[in-house]
Amino acid sequence: MIDVILGDKSNALSLARSIGLNGRAVHVLSLSKSDVCRSSRFVSVYHSYGKSADVLDALKSYDANLMKILYPTSDFWCCFISKNEAELKSWGFMFLVSRISLVEVVLDKLRFFNEFRASYNMPFTCTSDGKNLLSGVEYVIKPRFSFQGESLVKKGFRGEGEVDHGFIWQAKLTQDLSMHLSCSGVAQGGTVFAACVTSKVAEYPSPGGTATVVKTCLDESLSNMILEDTKSLLADIKYDGAFEVEFIFDNEKLWLLELNPRFWLQHQIFTLLGVNIPEVYRRLCLRESVNVEDCRRVRAAWVHEGAVLALFKSWSSVKDIAVCFFLGKKILAHWSFRDPMPFFSFLKEKVCGK
Repeated sequence: MIDVILGDKSNALSLARSIGLNGRAVHVLSLSKSDVCRSSRFVSVYHSYGKSADVLDALKSYDANLMKILYPTSDFWCCFISKNEAELKSWGFMFLVSRISLVEVVLDKLRFFNEFRASYNMPFTCTSDGKNLLSGVEYVIKPRFSFQGESLVKKGFRGEGEVDHGFIWQAKLTQDLSMHLSCSGVAQGGTVFAACVTSKVAEYPSPGGTATVVKTCLDESLSNMILEDTKSLLADIKYDGAFEVEFIFDNEKLWLLELNPRFWLQHQIFTLLGVNIPEVYRRLCLRESVNVEDCRRVRAAWVHEGAVLALFKSWSSVKDIAVCFFLGKKILAHWSFRDPMPFFSFLKEKVCGK
C-alpha cells in the first residue's frame, strides 16, 4: 500500500508522521518546493511539480494494481480530487471527498452562507461592493476563497479598498480568540467517526489568520453544543472526508463560520487524545469496520513554532501560550525527537528565505 499526500510543508509533514508511525510508504506530491516535508524520515518519495496537470499525470503513472490512498492537505487539493474523482478511481486510488457540487459551495464563503443561513446561526455575509450591508453592523473584510487558480490566497482581514469579487464583508463577531473554536475530524456519508473541539490561542497574521497555537476545549457544555451542530451539518449534506468546521461563540450564541473540507494543520493534536486521524481515514477508505472514536477530554495543545510571530501582533496572548507550553500535553508542528530535520529545514526557510 502507498499513501500519497497532496500538498506540502507543515500540513503534509504532520500527515506523513502520523502515517509513517505505522511503517507505510509515504509519497508527497506538491506544487511548491520546500525541504520542510522533504527532509522528514517518514517521507520516502517527494516530488514537486509546476502545475496540477503534472500532478494528475504523475498519479496516472502509478501501478493501477497497487492499493493507493490520497490525502488532501488544502482546499485546493480537495477540489482537485473531487473534480478528477472518476479518473483517480479508475487508476486505483482511494479517498474520501464529497461531490464537487458540494465542495464548490463550502469553498465559497458567500455561497456557503446563502446555502445554510436558514438552518444555522451565521454572521451576515455579503459581496465586497457593500451594496447589501446592514445598517448599524460592524464588518470585517476577508477573502471569499482560500485559493485563486492554483495559488493560495493570503489569510487575514483586509482594508475597505478590497472590493472585487474575491472578497466578502462579514458581520464582525468577538475577537477573543478563546471563543474561536473548531470541530475537526473524519466523516463518511454524514456520520462522524472521530471529532475533537479546539480553540485558538494565537494566530498569524492577526486578526483573521491561521492558528499558530490551539488547545483542546475543556468546557463540556460548549463542546457538546459544537459537536451537535457539526454532526447535524455533516449529516444534512452527507459529508465525506476529513473536516474542520469553524465556529465563534459570541453573545451567548454559537455562530457557524465555515467548513474546511480537508486535513487541517493541527490534526496531530488527536494523537495526544488517543486517536490517529489519518488511520481512521485510511480504514474508511478501505471500507474496513470503524468504530466511532471517543477522543479523551484532556488538556492538550498544538504549537506552531512560528507562534513567536503572533506575539508581535498580540502580546496579550503570551500568558495563554505559556500555559499551553507548561501545562498539559503538547505537540509541536515541526520539532520531533524522532524526526528532527524538518524543524531545521523550517528554521532555514524562515531565517534565510530558502
